[in-house]
Amino acid sequence: MGRTGWWLKLGAFMVFFAAVLAFMLAKTAVTAWTPLAERPSRPYVVFINGLLSSSDGDPYNNMGFDSIRRYLADHSTYTFTDEHFILYSYNGGQVVDGLWQPNPYSPGDTTQPLTKSVASLDEMIEQVRQHDPGAAFLLVGHSLGGRIAWDYFVKHAEDHQIGEYIIGAVTLDSPINGCGYKELEELLGDYATEITESITAVGAEGVVEELAEDYLNRSQRMVENRLSAKKLQQRGVVVATFTSKDDLIVPPYCAAITAEDGTLATEGAVLSLGYDLSSPLGHEQVLESERVARYIADLLEYDKR
Repeated sequence: MGRTGWWLKLGAFMVFFAAVLAFMLAKTAVTAWTPLAERPSRPYVVFINGLLSSSDGDPYNNMGFDSIRRYLADHSTYTFTDEHFILYSYNGGQVVDGLWQPNPYSPGDTTQPLTKSVASLDEMIEQVRQHDPGAAFLLVGHSLGGRIAWDYFVKHAEDHQIGEYIIGAVTLDSPINGCGYKELEELLGDYATEITESITAVGAEGVVEELAEDYLNRSQRMVENRLSAKKLQQRGVVVATFTSKDDLIVPPYCAAITAEDGTLATEGAVLSLGYDLSSPLGHEQVLESERVARYIADLLEYDKR
């Protein structure tokens, strides 16, 4: 073959190779950019504050859980004010321009019957799911907020599909087994006066009485909670109860779901967080626990939805 023919064949090969390469790159570019509607979304984290909390209606101003959110911002793909962070409102809300917009609520609104608070959570989850059918949720509740998350779980414990859209719930010093406030007054003395006055000022006796009644029937309630936790776990839903030995308001026997031998029947832990002047009754310290924040981050990272 002459030199000219060889160069012509080489040139033709190079043109063919370039065309194939361009086609492959084009295919790669097309498949790399998946339409937003088809991308698997990150789980939504629903933050539920407790009794006597309030919100001005801004999605982030009164969200709380700052240490947990900051940890997630530092150790995951979430930001401190992430669009997948949702603030629960005792007064409900609506999806606006693709984002959940909570309605404002006052401390008095947190005293409504538990069934009404659970209904607000139920409606919120359904609204977000209508907007984002593939949505998955992790519920994180402190104090009464965790009890609301738990009661939502109990309400849906027979739903075999719940594991398809609910990752789980992380409750933090939450009165899952009720809470005996009369016993609390005897234990805390003068410390309890401020709490009692705050509760009376906003008319919180209703929900407090519900929790007190549960506490009186705590033996039966513990059995029921144990059975509900088992059902949820069988459906692939994570139940994690974190409680602090140092919490004088909602002690571990009110906040943990235990097996018959007294060990935890769920994920979570009974923490020893020590005394903190900024939280003399020990009820807020669990919110600052790095162990809790790390657990939530791991749960979100390894969820396979």
